[in-house]
Amino acid sequence: MKRDAGRAAYVAPDFGALERSEAKANFTSRKLDVLSAVAQDPRVSSGEFRVFFLLVQYARSSDGTMYPAQDRIALQMGAKPRWVRACIDGLVKKGWLSKSRPNRQRTNIYRVEMRNVNAIIDRITSLLDQRAETINAKSDRHKNVSQERSDRHNSASPERHDRASKHLSRTPEYMGMDKRDSQYSTEGGEP
Repeated sequence: MKRDAGRAAYVAPDFGALERSEAKANFTSRKLDVLSAVAQDPRVSSGEFRVFFLLVQYARSSDGTMYPAQDRIALQMGAKPRWVRACIDGLVKKGWLSKSRPNRQRTNIYRVEMRNVNAIIDRITSLLDQRAETINAKSDRHKNVSQERSDRHNSASPERHDRASKHLSRTPEYMGMDKRDSQYSTEGGEP
């Protein structure tokens, strides 16, 4: 089989690479959703969140498991391993992590519990809906008060209109004077 020297060989598109890049983007998006949910959980302390943040950095995209040693996390944070263990235990008790250890020779295996993510997202959505209803109720009350004021103003308008027309009708002509006799006249007479 002879090839043309000037032509490059056909290379089929790598659709697997495209799928892998999409999967990686979805995985990163899920990690951000999880971190956002944990950050908004009022039960999680700031130290627990910091430990969780570092744990998630070790998550594998294939199955989401994390294998970092507690000593390594402590070293990265500048903290004691005992403190890191306490934070991890707190996250397990609060339902954000599951922890298993297949044997004493290996590090712990951690997994994020996704049910809490959905619960926090539902809670946030509910709070946002309540906030929107409160804002709408305040807006409606404001519109009603404005409408009442406008109605009062409109009902008082004929009287105000009468007063204004009486005032404006007190011109020199109205009072039986010739316009030229007025002190403000620009016609004839002295400047």
